[in-house]
Amino acid sequence: MKYSLVLTIYLPLLLIFLFSFTSNIRCLNSYDLNPQNPLEAKSDKCFSLTLPLQGSRFQKGTSLNHNLSSNLTPQIQLEVLPHYQTARFKSFVSYLLLIKVINVTKNVTIHLKVSGLPFEMNPTFGETRYLSKNSATVELLLYSGKKEGVYSFNVTASAPNTSKGFCNVQLRVVNIEKDFSLPLNRYNAKVVPGGNLIFSVYINPINGYNRLVALSCPNLPEGFKIKFTPSKAYPSYNVQINLSIPENVKPQEKIFVIEGEDNQGLHHASIFRLGILEPGSIDFKLKIKPEKGSVLQGGKIYFKVEVINLTQEKDKVFLFVKGIPNDTLYGFGEDELEPPGESDLVIQAGNITGTYLFTVYGVGGGLKRITHATLTIKKKECFIATATFNSEVSDEVNTLRKFRDSLILKTYTGTLFYKVFDEIYYAFSPQIAEQEKVNPSLQLFFKFTLYPLIYTLKLATFVSEPLSYINLEAAALTAGAIASFLLGFIYISPLIFIVSKMVGGKVKFWEEIKVFLLLFLISSMSIMVGVIFRENNLTTFFIFSYIMSFLYLGTVSALNFLNKFF
Repeated sequence: MKYSLVLTIYLPLLLIFLFSFTSNIRCLNSYDLNPQNPLEAKSDKCFSLTLPLQGSRFQKGTSLNHNLSSNLTPQIQLEVLPHYQTARFKSFVSYLLLIKVINVTKNVTIHLKVSGLPFEMNPTFGETRYLSKNSATVELLLYSGKKEGVYSFNVTASAPNTSKGFCNVQLRVVNIEKDFSLPLNRYNAKVVPGGNLIFSVYINPINGYNRLVALSCPNLPEGFKIKFTPSKAYPSYNVQINLSIPENVKPQEKIFVIEGEDNQGLHHASIFRLGILEPGSIDFKLKIKPEKGSVLQGGKIYFKVEVINLTQEKDKVFLFVKGIPNDTLYGFGEDELEPPGESDLVIQAGNITGTYLFTVYGVGGGLKRITHATLTIKKKECFIATATFNSEVSDEVNTLRKFRDSLILKTYTGTLFYKVFDEIYYAFSPQIAEQEKVNPSLQLFFKFTLYPLIYTLKLATFVSEPLSYINLEAAALTAGAIASFLLGFIYISPLIFIVSKMVGGKVKFWEEIKVFLLLFLISSMSIMVGVIFRENNLTTFFIFSYIMSFLYLGTVSALNFLNKFF
């Protein structure tokens, strides 16, 4: 032939596989972490803010009593969160100042001051947020410098004719490389009294940090309950936080400190803001479509979950699923969204079959809402072989099943290959099996076609079986090479031979062998790298390249043989 077979036949096949493979990649169970933005801090060490005595979104319908008795002294209450932290050299540390004024009748201008720190730490004030008509928060940012030690410093809040607010805070600076941080998957939420809130904290390792971290919330208000699952975890773990709000709490904003500490005294924290609303001011419901669905073992099925807002107020809704088999996976396109909105639910079935009524939960605003759908997982059959030999337990079908279950699916490389093959095969095989049932001639054709495949797999299994006692991966790759060579020799070569005779071409055997060796060496080395580093996408692609190279060799060998006699 005028051009190499790899360009005319096998390269398009590889491209088709690559398109099929990439289009079926779906991410299950995945999180988007959104760390806080850096503070836009001012450069001065003193700071002023004015508390306007006006209504707050969290205290609707209330007003300050202006008829105060003369014996009540105006006061400033100050709290700094967290009270203690650790920091590496040359890093930034943030604190949150909670300021509240009491017994005042007019706007108050408060002066904030930080004292007791070295000049290089350069304390600066950042964003101010007004919580209510007499309280606010201010962010404080410090630069740790490059000198070890425990620094005790003071934060003072003062105003004319008002009692000062004072707080002592400690910062420990350590010369370390390995450290951790505690980003939250959300930093604020809104709830109604009596509700439950679910969010998470990620133990983020820095420079290979690997120690156990204990989590806590030291400033938990009375009546509130918090649960960390688990309460201690190693880095790169998402810890779920369940926060229960009492029913008798008044509308307001609460600040929670999520702290983590290891056995070496490293201590870090993140701030979480909770806005408590009036009862009934937030509500939503869930809908799922379709309400019923079926899927084969190992297959995927898609649902759509809609979150409908029922009030003007809204908060992000966290979605999760319960009631599916243990080996079945699921994932949302967005597992957290603000209503109104919708998210795709992808369920990938395992090997457990049956019909299940599963539940989709939505948690937001302290509320929990549910919706149900029915999932049927059907046993996966070798559709074409079963239809051809009229039984799923025939000797021929059992041979195919044994090759798959006893050799291919017991290896890393075989499992990766089968996942993509499975997607392709089951996209068309049920339709062919249905046609076989109504067309006896089609059944006869497939019976004639499948016998060479069955004996090819028997031979491949027999030859590779001794290797399985040494290395199962090597046995699977050997079986794949033998089966691919014979399939190319038996099935593909006659078609190529006919085409070559029609166009007047001729295969140059040794030139084609060079192409095979190039494909074989590249794919084999790449598979070894992929197996060592567990790079699934790379390994899968080159497994198919490896299989194609032996199909190619089988085809070329058969054509060289046929050209000698015809």
